Amino acid sequence: MDSSSTFDKVELIGVFPAYFTSQETTLIILGNIGWTRSDFTVKDEQGRLVMTGHPGKSNFWGSKSENGKQLFDIHRRVKLSKKVCTVSNQGQEIMEVHQKSMSFKTRMTGTFANAKSGASHTLSLDGDWKGKNFKVNLEDGEEVATVKRSYMKNWGNHYAITVAEGVDLALMSALGICMVASIMEDEMVAAIA
Repeated sequence: MDSSSTFDKVELIGVFPAYFTSQETTLIILGNIGWTRSDFTVKDEQGRLVMTGHPGKSNFWGSKSENGKQLFDIHRRVKLSKKVCTVSNQGQEIMEVHQKSMSFKTRMTGTFANAKSGASHTLSLDGDWKGKNFKVNLEDGEEVATVKRSYMKNWGNHYAITVAEGVDLALMSALGICMVASIMEDEMVAAIA
């Protein structure tokens, strides 16, 4: 492991080859995200815009890349005790994200076909619901990202996703957006109860 890096180097992994990172990168998700509304941006640590989100119909949003191209859509549905998000590109499913809440822990899994090898992979996001700190691992346990929550005076809260070299930033953004929306929904339910 590089002494300046948090993660071991991973093989190229993701769906959008143009978004594979060449070095460890931190993405910041800013704004308000929820299933009934969304207004957010994803930027890198230098403040460069990676993508923006716009509201769609109920249980749906779209995300555009920095050049304004529609990158992916996220649809949400609830199945028994699980929440499911489907991330699609041009009508084709690219990742399905399942969330299961267990007391004060959250577990999400996202399954996708790797663009480089065609192999199916599963990302697991596990963390502390209250502390809002998460780790993202591949199915073999290899850590590829961490997610931390911060608070900002004017924006409410934001999340920082630190992504390993060789991992798809757009795919990690989609996973992060699904996570943030689900957490915000859980917080609203807890506040009402």
